[in-house]
Amino acid sequence: MEMESKPSDKDEAAATDGIPVLSNTVALIGLILAVLAALLCVLLFILVERLPAEISVFQEELDGDRPAQLRLLILGCSTAVLAVVALILCVVGLFVQHRPRLLAAVGTTISLVLLLGIFGVLLVGSLMNPEPRPPEPQNPEITALGLTPNTAKSRQ
Repeated sequence: MEMESKPSDKDEAAATDGIPVLSNTVALIGLILAVLAALLCVLLFILVERLPAEISVFQEELDGDRPAQLRLLILGCSTAVLAVVALILCVVGLFVQHRPRLLAAVGTTISLVLLLGIFGVLLVGSLMNPEPRPPEPQNPEITALGLTPNTAKSRQ
């Protein structure tokens, strides 16, 4: 009787050495999307740099220029969406078995930095630009009667 021997770890390692290592396609796509999102973020900062520094001038200029508002909004949203999709793909790429994880780790890092940056800017922007307060009445007696300043003068 011949004894059947189990393949040792060395035999398994030798058998897998002949098989070419496949690339992690999911992580590669995630990394490409993360780099694209980073490029869009750079473009967004270039466009924002061209805006005036004074908040009042900025609000006046941007209120009258609807296409500029739309460009900034589309660019910011597409950057955030690409970063989220890249993060999801790269995290999935981290858990794919028998695939290299370097691309997934790099893509995950880039995506997380972008998302933290995007949401950090949104948070700071929302704190710096609170909703405008309604104008206070100039004469409390006029507003108590429900009159405007023009109608109050005509009634006198």
